[in-house]
Amino acid sequence: MTRLLAIVLLFAVGCKAHAPPHPQALALVNQGAAYLHQENWPRAREAFKLCLEYTPDYHPCLNGLGTAAWGAGEREEAARWYRQAIKAHADFAEARNNLGTYFLERQAYDRAIELFKSALQIHPGYLDARYNYAYALYSRVLRDTARGAEVLKDLDEAEIQLIRLTELAPRRPDARALLGTVYRQRAMLSPRTSAADLERARVSVEQCLMAAPSFTDCLLLGVMLSHQLKRCEEAGQRIAELRRIGADLSPIGDLEQEVQACLAARDDQVRQAEATWRDQAARGNMQPLRFLCATFAGQRHVEKAISYCEEALRQDPGFISTRVTFARFLVELQNSQRALEVCEPVLSLPRSRDPEGIDACAEITRVLRLGGGR
Repeated sequence: MTRLLAIVLLFAVGCKAHAPPHPQALALVNQGAAYLHQENWPRAREAFKLCLEYTPDYHPCLNGLGTAAWGAGEREEAARWYRQAIKAHADFAEARNNLGTYFLERQAYDRAIELFKSALQIHPGYLDARYNYAYALYSRVLRDTARGAEVLKDLDEAEIQLIRLTELAPRRPDARALLGTVYRQRAMLSPRTSAADLERARVSVEQCLMAAPSFTDCLLLGVMLSHQLKRCEEAGQRIAELRRIGADLSPIGDLEQEVQACLAARDDQVRQAEATWRDQAARGNMQPLRFLCATFAGQRHVEKAISYCEEALRQDPGFISTRVTFARFLVELQNSQRALEVCEPVLSLPRSRDPEGIDACAEITRVLRLGGGR
């Protein structure tokens, strides 16, 4: 998942350890910030350099020069200004975050993580630093998945930071998208928690798309996740939305062709299953009925999904994966009470019976109860 790392400039006005800046320096800080907002890098540089003539080593102006250089594509110069800003004012969180992005871009993840973490210690409410810290942890995992338990520790810490970020900024879609990506990555690396993490990833994507229905990173992640969960109708719907908004589909590679093949095969299977499910159920073969439940739930065909899923549970109440499928669909319909009724019976079963299914129902139940589903 791609991420354009924003360079945020928050201007301080000095502290007790520093002499007050010249009034004209403060005016030039604001002027430089306006030029940055306009992406007028040369004029921003002029304003910040003049600022330093009034108050040498004034850290917001040093940081501003770094941001102007970064915007002009001059990364090394930007890093030099950020270092000077930190030297002038060690507790300047913004310059630490900005220097962290420099190291993140160069895949020097250990140093980037150190800088983002220190920025958060100084300024816990700094949302971009919190996002960048989690992104750097995730990026370090991708670089080296052979670090054993340390990899999972990075993912666990990224999860903690992103959950906190979603609490502070509930409608920030990039945080939801990255949280879902972290869960999906952990599911691939830790089979023990795979089912629960895939369910968490699915919920994160849904929450992201509720906040921002056309957010590209969430749609791309949603395609990959839906395909992984064999929900090809859902994957197809998300690909259609990506095409509608003109998004770059290269991150999903050949997945579109695989989804189209899945949809074509599914149509043939649906016709056959609808024609034979009663006869097959009478013979003890529940597979066509389970298939119809899952298919129409994936297609968001409410009437048919409810009909086939309810019938599947009546015919075979002990089949856990059908309960998971139906509960997820009911959650999407915001029928929390019925979703709980569908999932709760499996929680008393031995986990060895269906570890992934029981874990998924446990996670659905946990999320609904936290959200006041009863």
